[in-house]
Amino acid sequence: MNFLRKYITPKSSSFINPALLWDFGNIEPDYAKSKKIIIWRVVEYGTLEDWNAIINIYGEENIVMTIKQLSGLSQRSLNFVCKLFDLKKSDFTCYTKPRWRKAHWI
Repeated sequence: MNFLRKYITPKSSSFINPALLWDFGNIEPDYAKSKKIIIWRVVEYGTLEDWNAIINIYGEENIVMTIKQLSGLSQRSLNFVCKLFDLKKSDFTCYTKPRWRKAHWI
């Protein structure tokens, strides 16, 4: 078992910090339609409680499939996800496909 998994406890909560979902306002987000953006924000900015919530809402397999398709993950988040789910960086779209436009400072 991965050393990080002892901190992830599915079925504990389905509450995602509203600060991560700021653009939804006071309405409850449609978790099916907004799956990609919700998972991306939890991966980039979420706490372990937020991770527990998305695992409870979407399930681990759906989360892994969605994360692999994301085109913009930070190196920090990519490393964390690789360690958490025992994956290789080459499995991710954001690692295998370079950005079409580099930032002006690079």
